Amino acid sequence: MAQKGLSHDVMEAAAPFTDLQNCLARKTIPQLRRLAANLHLNGTSKLRKNELIGVIRNDLLRPERLEAVLYGLEEPEWILFQKCAAADAYPLKTAAQGMEGILPFLGYLQAFQHENRQFYVVPKDVRAIYQELATASFLARKKRDNLIHSYAMAAVNLYGVIRQDDLITIFNSQNSKKLAEAELFPTLLRHIASMCGYVLWEEYLVHHGFEENEFRDVADLLTRIGSKPRYIPPKPEFLKYADIDYYEETAATLLMEQYLRRDMGLSHEDVNAVMSELHFAMLLEVRPVEYLNILRDCKIFISRKDLQIVLDILSEMANSTRLWSNNGRTPNEIFELYEQPRLNKLPSKTVKVGRNDLCPCGSGKKYKKCCGR
Repeated sequence: MAQKGLSHDVMEAAAPFTDLQNCLARKTIPQLRRLAANLHLNGTSKLRKNELIGVIRNDLLRPERLEAVLYGLEEPEWILFQKCAAADAYPLKTAAQGMEGILPFLGYLQAFQHENRQFYVVPKDVRAIYQELATASFLARKKRDNLIHSYAMAAVNLYGVIRQDDLITIFNSQNSKKLAEAELFPTLLRHIASMCGYVLWEEYLVHHGFEENEFRDVADLLTRIGSKPRYIPPKPEFLKYADIDYYEETAATLLMEQYLRRDMGLSHEDVNAVMSELHFAMLLEVRPVEYLNILRDCKIFISRKDLQIVLDILSEMANSTRLWSNNGRTPNEIFELYEQPRLNKLPSKTVKVGRNDLCPCGSGKKYKKCCGR
């Protein structure tokens, strides 16, 4: 079930509606038709609004429909739903805590305002079905599903591409209850249907970014990986990579974070955003000058006296980034393994600024007429 653009159909009420029918009645006919299409409900194109609501409601209140949706939830959404289902009204700590997901789109969660606070409720008919569904066996299956999905997400974020049987090998080396292809494949399909961050390509699980050019870059990446030994951290560290914004903390990343926070005055959230952009650029092995472009795009203007220091930090960050082309290893690690400086090792101060490029200090002048004089 596609989730792109779902937030456009999420509505907020001044008071909660306690059943699914009333939640659906607040949607417009185009919104209801979009919902019916996402649910793959045929023969609804000519239905009047009340008839359309009835068909959608009946489908959404099927236990197997709710179970399928809950299986496909990411961990934060799953935790939020459990909390909301256990309370008459669950207060959100921040407005962004849950509004963007599939659950409000379907009507399984409804937002409302009370005394300037935002709350969620699970409609009573939905809650009744969930209470019957939420047996110990279901919760155990959902926990298992989450674990398998987390391994898949971690693998594509760390490696970019991985054979399904290699993913099974990693999972089985770190867990006592073994995983087989018969269990892996349907689990992956459930989450792929929710546009989770990975897709299948031949016998591989690959990062969803490869879809942009119809997977033409996958073969090139596999060639570049070649026979390089795979980096496989222990389970707790491996699963951290399930978060797309996670990167390994190094001396260089700490220095860069400190510079952005202390010298540039960025907030904690802005530091994280900039570091995430830099990390992904290094992961994709863009030209080093692009790091400076990222900083400039983020309105970070480096003074002349700080320029070389920042270049050195960026260079060391790049050398300590776990690359897809290195099978999850850093350039530093590959250099040490093979003791050949030609293998991706970036020398200190490798970030060069062309004389005709814009100066990274933010002056708007060419480098040769500013810091490069």
